[in-house]
Parts: sequence; C-alpha cells; structure tokens
Amino acid sequence: EADVSAVTPFRKLATVHRGGSGHMTFASDEGPSLGGLGSAPTPLMYFSAALAF
Repeated sequence: EADVSAVTPFRKLATVHRGGSGHMTFASDEGPSLGGLGSAPTPLMYFSAALAF
C-alpha cells in the first residue's frame, strides 16, 4: 500500500507500507525547467531505476 501527498505542486512524498515490517518514504520533484525545485529525484528517475532492478 502506498500513500502520496503533495508538498508543492511538483514535490510529492510517497510512503510505502511494508506490511508488518514498517514503511519507507520517498520524495520526488521535477526540475526547475518544469516548475519544480529540483530538490529530489524526478518520478522518471525512480521509474528508470525500478526497471533496472
């Protein structure tokens, strides 16, 4: 299960629950050229890494 909240229009925090083993939180943000702050990896970077795994 995952919950996502918007911090700014382009910065998001996703918390992924791991059953009884706790959770992990990930931040994503778009770069300044797309209106974000560039403060975290972009969603496409996470997607690319997931494909590589």
